[in-house]
Amino acid sequence: MNPTPEPKGKEPIRGGSRNYPTAGPSTSPSNPMPTAQGSTSTSTQPGSSQRPPPEGHPTSSGLPTADSSREKPMNPTPEPKGKEPIRGGSRNHPTAGPSTSPSNPMPTAQESTSTSTQPGSPQRPSPEGHPPRQATTNASTSPEDPGPPDDIAVTLARLVATLRNQQDTLKNIQTQGNTLRSEFQGFQQTHTREPNAEASGSAARKRKKPARNGKDGNAVSIPASKVDPAIAEHPLYDQFLKSIRVHFRELMGVDDIRSLQLDSPPCRPLTPEELDDFNSRSPTRIQISEEAYRFDFKLKRSHPFNLHAFSVFTQSFLRRVEAGEYSHPSPLPDEFLQRRHVLTAVYNHAKWVKSLFYRKFVHKETEEETDDRLAAGARSSRKYRLYEKRLDAVEKIAPEHRQLMESAGVQGVSSDESSDELATDVLGQAMDKTIRISPAWRSAAFQNWQRSIDPVVRDLSRPRVGHRQKPGANPRFREVSTRVNQASVAPSGLPRNCYDEAWLQTLHAHEMEELRMEEKDYELEPIQYVQTQPWYRRARRVPLSNRRRGAFAEIDVGLTTSHGGEGT
Repeated sequence: MNPTPEPKGKEPIRGGSRNYPTAGPSTSPSNPMPTAQGSTSTSTQPGSSQRPPPEGHPTSSGLPTADSSREKPMNPTPEPKGKEPIRGGSRNHPTAGPSTSPSNPMPTAQESTSTSTQPGSPQRPSPEGHPPRQATTNASTSPEDPGPPDDIAVTLARLVATLRNQQDTLKNIQTQGNTLRSEFQGFQQTHTREPNAEASGSAARKRKKPARNGKDGNAVSIPASKVDPAIAEHPLYDQFLKSIRVHFRELMGVDDIRSLQLDSPPCRPLTPEELDDFNSRSPTRIQISEEAYRFDFKLKRSHPFNLHAFSVFTQSFLRRVEAGEYSHPSPLPDEFLQRRHVLTAVYNHAKWVKSLFYRKFVHKETEEETDDRLAAGARSSRKYRLYEKRLDAVEKIAPEHRQLMESAGVQGVSSDESSDELATDVLGQAMDKTIRISPAWRSAAFQNWQRSIDPVVRDLSRPRVGHRQKPGANPRFREVSTRVNQASVAPSGLPRNCYDEAWLQTLHAHEMEELRMEEKDYELEPIQYVQTQPWYRRARRVPLSNRRRGAFAEIDVGLTTSHGGEGT
């Protein structure tokens, strides 16, 4: 076997190959086809020339192929310069020109393996991650079934490794997604409980009320305390509320709600054992029904036990209305017979009953505390009634100022404090007197403008056209004072000259931003009005004829006295 010298710059091609004879006369001896062992040893000898296989042709190192069993002469031809050898076994096509390589038989696999490891033979290092090739020829391997090539096996191994890496990556992404989802849910729940900083008003600051379990298998939500405006403005709304109060007294077993006793079965507080049985849904827990109604005034209205009591009340009330009850003086319209409207009505009514029960049994008021509570309620009522009367007067005398009055609201009205001293009217009759306490935020110009409406209010309280006079007491005499309420809260959105400049200097930056003050001043010229009726007090001990005769005598006739025969 005489190997032909290989051109310089070429590396030997690994693996066995098949050499085709070249065109022209061949000088190599005609030898039989070498075996697989001889081919392996010959292909790795230095100086051997091999032609690269065609593109896409599968090769294998050390594995016999179907063509390797045929006996054909193997004539190695020098490989042209500028071409790199191809790894793995390949078929060498004949080249043009005479061949000087001897025709030797194909070496066996054993010889090829031993020859490829000889020292001094040039070898290309295996690529990174590519396993070294070994001869896998067995005695049982047939030439017709050579098995998969090494390149396909390596490719499959790489694909499997890539798929595993992608699977691990997907698992990591899924884990991160679950973590982010749980963090977002916690963040959302936290901010749902907090009030909205950008919203204004008490309605916007209310939290969403969660649903409570009524312990009877049904979810009972906390009723809304705000009444639907369409329902509140209905002409029969008062009759609907009266029916709610009557039915509640009937279920509680009393004719007057103030006659409730602490030991009455319908309002007896739950014991700790009864409360535990109800929370654990024990079979022996208290069962609320129309015949055995129960309400615990010591618990919150939003407690599951009381929510269950509200649900039973609603079902009982709707059943009674369908049976024809509470239809006097006229049947209730279908708008009121919705479950949510009934729940809202009884929920608000229970608030008043609960406060009454609490003051009577839970925290008993002293006489002084009762007087303070009634006095505070009276001051609040007088302040609200005065605002309503001033608003009505502005609508009739100066309607262009209605927007300003509505923006200021009840907060723009001075509070008052009852005085032990009494005032007298033009007839010398004694009348109650209160002392005005101005809010600290209100300017003097805005205060004088509002007080200029009071003469109109007094005249409108005693109309001279119509069927009769308005019932109720006369407006109280409100004495002007220098007292100021520093704890008063200012309404937002008013013109700048409605606020006191000294009070504005005490505000912080965020308070000035929340005030949303209008920089443009408002024309606060006092309303000019001439009072037509004097200030007098209607009293039962004074005849109506004498009061009117004396009042008009001073204004219209100009008499100094309203009594006597000449003035009448």
